This record gives sequence, C-alpha cells and structure tokens, in this order.
Amino acid sequence: MSKFKIEQFRQILVDLPEFSAQICAYVPPEFDENYLGTWSVVVHGAFRNSLAMMNELAGNLSPNPMLFLDLPGFGHSSLPPLGDIQTIGSILAAGINQLLHSQPLVLIGESVAGLFLMRAAQDLPTTKAIIGLDVPLTMSKLWTNLGSQQGIWHQYKTQMDQAHGDQKSMHARQFQFINEFMIHVYGYDFSHYNHGRLKRMGAIHYPLFAELTVPMLILCGDTPLMPPRNLQANDCFPCGFDDVDRYVLEQLFSDKVTVEEVKFCGHLTVRDQPREILVKTQSFVESLE
Repeated sequence: MSKFKIEQFRQILVDLPEFSAQICAYVPPEFDENYLGTWSVVVHGAFRNSLAMMNELAGNLSPNPMLFLDLPGFGHSSLPPLGDIQTIGSILAAGINQLLHSQPLVLIGESVAGLFLMRAAQDLPTTKAIIGLDVPLTMSKLWTNLGSQQGIWHQYKTQMDQAHGDQKSMHARQFQFINEFMIHVYGYDFSHYNHGRLKRMGAIHYPLFAELTVPMLILCGDTPLMPPRNLQANDCFPCGFDDVDRYVLEQLFSDKVTVEEVKFCGHLTVRDQPREILVKTQSFVESLE
C-alpha cells in the first residue's frame, strides 16, 4: 500500500470520436510504468468533480494505483450526446478501455456514478468488482435532493434564457443535458413540476442489478434519510441508500450484492470516512480472490 499524493497526478483528456466527446482523466505515476496489476477507477457523483474526491482522499493509504475520471457532463469532461445511464456508462467504459486496455479493474462510483459504472462494467470484461458509495436506487424519497436539484435546473434554464449570440447555443446544450440527466437518472421532470408538488416523479434503478455480472459492494453511511428534519450546517448529508433498498437487494440480489454500513458517515462517504472506505474496498476485493 502506498501513500495517496494528489500532487503526483496529472490531467489528460481522452478523445472518444465515436461519442464526439472527451473524458477528463487524472492519472498517477504508475500510468507510465507498464503496471499490469489491478487498478482502482474512481468516478465522482453528480455536480462534483474528481479534484474534490482526490482532495478528500489525499494522505490516505491506497492499495492500488487509482485512476480518477470526471463524470461525462461534469468537471472537465465534455457534454455527452445524451444524459442517460446507457450513454454515460458507455462513455465511461470507452474511456477506461482506451486508457487501461485489458488490465484488471475495481470500479468505484460515488452516488449515481455507481449506476453508470454498473452499465460500464458490461463493456469491461476485466472488471473484478464494483464498489457503490451510497448509491441512491429509489429517487422519489430523496427529500434532501429535490429542492437543490430544482434550483440547479432553474439556474441552467435561466442561463439559457438570458444568453445571447454564440453563448445561446452553448447554454441551450448545457440545459438540455441537465434536463435529460435529471429525467433519466433521477426521474425528476421539472418542466412538469406543479407548484412544488410531485407528480409520480422519481426513477427506480433496481432493474440494473438483474444485469450485474460481477460482485458489487455497496457502502452506505449511518446517517439516515428518514425522517425528514431540519439539517444543521455541521450535519452529515443524509444517505440516499436506505433500509428499503437494503431489504430489496438482500431479498432479490444477495448472490450479487453485499451491503456494509460505515459509521459516522453520510452520503459523501469519501469526505466523511476516506480511510475506512479504502480499507473496506480492499477487504472486499481480497475476499473475492
């Protein structure tokens, strides 16, 4: 195990002509040294970026070389042609294949990135395991999420409406992506959001587990989503994965998925407990060998 040092990483852009897109990657020193062992590929959650996760992990022990990818449409990755799980997952797979070819992989996805990596793994035959960090699976219950997502949606729409000239098309494309992303990933259609009332809004992602072909570990925190309550500034952001999700996975997909709780932890697991996340990830991968 080696110390994780953010200053050793360098940023590169990977061109993916088949998607007319670029994906931003942060590669460690081992990238240039013909390393043939297992890589940990880390993808941040929505509206975050790789640098945030790298800063949160800095100084902790890393068992494998770590490759960080900016989620398509966020960070320094370009906007994908569509904002759905299929397209974003395929772009991630293509970027990982182009960088690491046929090397063994552990895919680590924060929040909704865990969903995209479940799709990406279908095109990455050397994947040994997927680690989902507090992956939200049923979106209509995310009471902490709805207001902030609506605010973000309105922000992008306002930028589009107020833009002029060459900026108009750029902001229109950004808004189109955010709108698609929220509809396909969260199931939130704010163009039909009626005076703050939900109208059967919220995607359910349990069917993704039926297609899962590699072992998966879901690490969730112990800060509960329910009951709804006022959040103080120093509180952990509540978990998106809850007891209902755990029950469904244990009843229907126990042969594919393991769930473990991380103490003193909320939705941003890497921020709250970086070392514990790395230890539990490595322990899970070692148990498969």
